[in-house]
Amino acid sequence: MFQSPSPSRRRLVVCSACTALVLGAVVATWVLVHHETFVPVRGMITVDGKPLQAGTVTFYPNRARGNTYSRSTGGKIKDGTYELLTYDEKGVAKKGLPAGWYRVVVEGFVVPDRGAPTVIPANIKIVGQGSDPDERVWTPGPPIGGHPNLFFSNYDKPHSVEVTKSGEDSYDLRLKRPPPQRQQLRRR
Repeated sequence: MFQSPSPSRRRLVVCSACTALVLGAVVATWVLVHHETFVPVRGMITVDGKPLQAGTVTFYPNRARGNTYSRSTGGKIKDGTYELLTYDEKGVAKKGLPAGWYRVVVEGFVVPDRGAPTVIPANIKIVGQGSDPDERVWTPGPPIGGHPNLFFSNYDKPHSVEVTKSGEDSYDLRLKRPPPQRQQLRRR
């Protein structure tokens, strides 16, 4: 003959089921809130209409415009093109960035004329070296031993870009050099 469970046993089963449901809801909410969707980001970078031959591009989250992402992400520029990869804590690469506003810093060397080779100054710091030149990551510094007009940096005045979830993955940056500042001579 079947015997019904005691009231205390029923309460224990009901409390366990409710606890499991609440815990499941909390975990699901945390995953939805903390799971970031990455938007592919790539494009062309030109300065005064000429492509950057080599350099780096770094996207910094713009907190003033509401971007709460915790990392900056950079990529290398080769022949005027770039593509961003973001690495997680385990070193796994994801293409792109979470949507939001970013301050973009570009540093590199401008191709002087089509077909003319650009001599990259000797002060380039190689951050990582591989046997394949495409795997090398480097950061430029102010040119030493090269022509200063070939070096470009907007570090002091970053470009502002909004990465959107609209499916557009090409973020071309058309940058301009600031006009040269004229020195004023003082009369005595």
